[in-house]
Amino acid sequence: MNWKEAINHCHDSGTSFSMATVICATGSTPRGGASKNGGHRIRDF
Repeated sequence: MNWKEAINHCHDSGTSFSMATVICATGSTPRGGASKNGGHRIRDF
């Protein structure tokens, strides 16, 4: 059974479920502009 079939089975049977997404990366990964400054946007002048 794949994940789509499992979700359909849960829906059909009324069973509760939760999903989690796990993403792995090695090395330097690009991030949004506000990710390295505590969530505060840096204004460009």
